[in-house]
Amino acid sequence: MKVVPEFVDVIVSRVAHLFFLNAWHITVRSEDDPPRPSGHEDCDGLTAMNTDYFEARMYFDSGLEPTAEGFEVVIHEVLHLVFAPMRDAVHHIASFITLEEDRERLVAQYERVEEQLVTILARGLVQNVDIAAWLKDDTA
Repeated sequence: MKVVPEFVDVIVSRVAHLFFLNAWHITVRSEDDPPRPSGHEDCDGLTAMNTDYFEARMYFDSGLEPTAEGFEVVIHEVLHLVFAPMRDAVHHIASFITLEEDRERLVAQYERVEEQLVTILARGLVQNVDIAAWLKDDTA
């Protein structure tokens, strides 16, 4: 495990504050070879969460740079916490579906939509919020 870049900590804190995620205990890690979602080996971030206890562990590639692309990766991972209640609800509903194929299809469709929403929101924040100002003044 490497030292987490300051820009990552600041952005995680700011986005968590912006979306009222103060109930979450978020641990951030920077690693040379962080865990990556299956089939997404080029992904630079991953969030693992325990929604029962509002705990999240975020993993970022140690090569992540303080650029628009890097900012988007960090924001993207934090935004997954915003959708955690919906993800739990979909998984709960899926547990009532008897055919495994239908259950898997429902969960896969939800996960696809969540990724789309998280991506568009992260890009919107990067394009419309002065993140450089966040990095200069990390008092929030």
